[in-house]
Amino acid sequence: VERYQQHGLKGLKTQGTPGPKPQLTDNDRRKLKAAILKGPEAFGYHTGIWTLQRISAVIRTLTKTTFQTTQTWRIVTTLGFSCQKPEARAKERNEVKIRNWKRKTFPRLKKMGAETSVFTGFS
Repeated sequence: VERYQQHGLKGLKTQGTPGPKPQLTDNDRRKLKAAILKGPEAFGYHTGIWTLQRISAVIRTLTKTTFQTTQTWRIVTTLGFSCQKPEARAKERNEVKIRNWKRKTFPRLKKMGAETSVFTGFS
């Protein structure tokens, strides 16, 4: 209140820089984004899944800068990436058989359940 009374709106403006200098330059951020888009296999990992620990290691390799997991997450989200959960599907999965089961067998089982239901109004 005192600063406002003495200096008006100009007195309420910040007196310096808004925070510490970022550890990653714009160029570093571009390199990291390109690295993430290449995929983990390009950096010697055996699976195509990025983890924050893996991304932290790539940042360390590219920029010689170390970040904790939470800061790595903030960097990744500011680059436009989000958390993705890979679909877990069996290698033996047969889409044709599944589709046929859903169309033919499942409706028949549903009807059988409705006929034997003890409760009325349930199907």
